[in-house]
Amino acid sequence: MDLVIRNARIFGGSPVYIRFAAGRIVAIEAGLAADAPTYTDRSARPMNLSDYGIAVGNPADIVIFDATTPEEAIAEVRGPLVAFKKGVRTVTRPRAGVAQAMKLSDIAQVIRSKNAGPRRLTLDIIFGSDADYQRVAQSPALGAENIGRLYHVPAEQVTIIPYPVGRAIKIVMARTIMAGDPGDLDVYGAQQHAPLLGIEI
Repeated sequence: MDLVIRNARIFGGSPVYIRFAAGRIVAIEAGLAADAPTYTDRSARPMNLSDYGIAVGNPADIVIFDATTPEEAIAEVRGPLVAFKKGVRTVTRPRAGVAQAMKLSDIAQVIRSKNAGPRRLTLDIIFGSDADYQRVAQSPALGAENIGRLYHVPAEQVTIIPYPVGRAIKIVMARTIMAGDPGDLDVYGAQQHAPLLGIEI
């Protein structure tokens, strides 16, 4: 099977599983009532389309709304969450009120690094708004354990210092190689912020 949509409620009927393969609906399981309203069929009748609607064998052309009934979707002008054309996802939108994961580089205004002496490294993250600062400061993604794993440093050697007045977070950790020692590729520690850029918050 190419895809399974689980617990979809079609036209207010019972939840069902819809299975796609090769761009077509190949199974509808878990008891869609035979007399459930089929609005898509009705709108297609004037066009004489024989393979239109949610039925086994028909093209997997499906739009899913964040609503429990068709009336709710229309009355509240709900946008589609996801849409498929011949089994291929063509639209994806976040649910209302649900914060989507973002990369730290898309939230912070400044992400930089530098040495704090030859044996320690500091990472500075600065934000443009209180909301952005709070979102990141409260995220476990920027905890000592995660940062330690990211930089291959024991968590007990990582210190996270929040500074809400300045909308900033400072991270201090031990350098794995002392500045200037053989094998050190960044004497000033100015390029060590790069691993932070892709962290998802």
